[in-house]
Amino acid sequence: MTVGKSVTETHKNYEMSAMLESAESRAEMARGKFGYAIARNIRRLKDACLEFLQARSDLISKYGVAEVDENGKQTGEYSIKIGTDECAEFLERLSEYGDIEHSVEICKVPYEILPDDLTAKDLLELEWMLYDDEQGE
Repeated sequence: MTVGKSVTETHKNYEMSAMLESAESRAEMARGKFGYAIARNIRRLKDACLEFLQARSDLISKYGVAEVDENGKQTGEYSIKIGTDECAEFLERLSEYGDIEHSVEICKVPYEILPDDLTAKDLLELEWMLYDDEQGE
């Protein structure tokens, strides 16, 4: 059985950000070869879209509102309410970076090494890193 294969692909910053989110949300439960692929892809994606992630964070801080806990102390998190002028400005500024493309090495794994408890939603969100080993794709 193969562990996986590395494939260099070109993706937009927006796409890589979504891919990164889908991998990070499964990092806690991923083990074995699947965990290896998840960890590798997280590292590669973060490296590939680092500047975009930093720009997004900076823009959220600039246009967002600081969140506070039950004692009124700032949590260090910021949020932007959808539909506000600040949200429109944030999205406009972020779009300057979102469509920039970069090459990134993706660790693809065959379906056969996936844990049995992945849901259909999981499979759809991780489709970018999966291939059918029997067809050699």
